Amino acid sequence: MITIGITGGIGAGKSYVSEYLVRKGYRLYNSDLAARHLINTDPELKQAIQFEFGTSIYQTDGTLNRKLLAEKVFQNPSALEKLNAIVHPATIYDFKVWKETIPKSYPYLFQFKEAAILFESGTYLNLDRIILVYAPLTLRLKRVIERDQISMDTILQRMQHQWSDTKKIIQSDDILFNDEINNLILQIEFLLNKYDQLFNPLIKI
Repeated sequence: MITIGITGGIGAGKSYVSEYLVRKGYRLYNSDLAARHLINTDPELKQAIQFEFGTSIYQTDGTLNRKLLAEKVFQNPSALEKLNAIVHPATIYDFKVWKETIPKSYPYLFQFKEAAILFESGTYLNLDRIILVYAPLTLRLKRVIERDQISMDTILQRMQHQWSDTKKIIQSDDILFNDEINNLILQIEFLLNKYDQLFNPLIKI
């Protein structure tokens, strides 16, 4: 089974692309959602996070205080590195298990993995192909400010921890332009047809 990665900077629109693929019936592993779930449910992971960031990092209902954690890690590169070192191994294992649970009825030749830091974490090296969802910086900032109601300084601070678009473009196999100029759905459908031809030995290009 071919696994194709989907990534993009904050506000680029990778989640929209992923939601579209899921609606069409494709298998998709959302690394960020999986990490959130594991952080709140895996006892060993919770214990490791509490050991590193204090017991107050979890709320009385047992769920992570995401706002408090963000304040701790996005202003401290060392703390962010420690958090990633705790969470990434758990999500890597979870993804490995997920890959092995393909239903016999699954009709496609490929599946997808979405991750915000696909390149930064090094997990892109284990995937067969990478899609980058790209949008201009000014548009990304506008989207995130409207969506999350946070300041531009906060967004830019978080962006500093991700690869630049230039670096991502070099490493990506395909690019989807989510710039409100090019039709994003047509681009996605074009790639799906391309992959059908690329990965199906019975179809001649």
